[in-house]
Amino acid sequence: MIPVTTHSGSLRLRAENLNSVCLKTLPSRLQLNQTLYDDFPWIHKHFGEYAHDAAPFLAWHRYFIHIYELSLREQCNYQGHLTYWDWTLDWENVTLSPVWDINTGFGGTGDVRHGPPVFKAYCVTEGPFAKLEVLYFEDVHKPHCLLRGFDENLEEFRQDLNPESLMTLLLSPDYQSINLGLEHGPHLAIPKSVNGDFSLHTAPFGNLSSHSIKMRT
Repeated sequence: MIPVTTHSGSLRLRAENLNSVCLKTLPSRLQLNQTLYDDFPWIHKHFGEYAHDAAPFLAWHRYFIHIYELSLREQCNYQGHLTYWDWTLDWENVTLSPVWDINTGFGGTGDVRHGPPVFKAYCVTEGPFAKLEVLYFEDVHKPHCLLRGFDENLEEFRQDLNPESLMTLLLSPDYQSINLGLEHGPHLAIPKSVNGDFSLHTAPFGNLSSHSIKMRT
């Protein structure tokens, strides 16, 4: 089965993607006081940051995605594939993407009534990750609600997701230019549009598949 985009995939497939996250009910494999689901943000923070601004950036994240998907298959009896996000379909406003649908996606922005804002974001109260408890702010253990805060001024981020800009980047003459261009361009533009936990190295919390699919370039 070939992975499909969040736009072309059936509602059933996208819902199955979300419902498969049973890892929150399983114990940590790191021998920490947390769940297997929590292990992934912890690893992304403590090990994934060394892959940034470095040659293994894309390869490390692809392997990270593979291990997560493998865990879903082995632990949650998941039969599908993780969908991927085609940025070029949403470049004008990523916050309006079906990725954030409250029924078939990962839920929307945070509720401003649950203030004050933290990292320009508020508690997510709708969708499959509503009221999810997040354990870390980077490497600090501080349980809190999942935070998102869609940015209203997206103009500065659009250029990095423009189809023409991405094609120019992919036609770069060497790997380093593509690698760093993706990291410093769309890889940063999307988290800065979403804010909250998604802007941290512990971004996979509540957005693990979402964070992962945006890495499938």
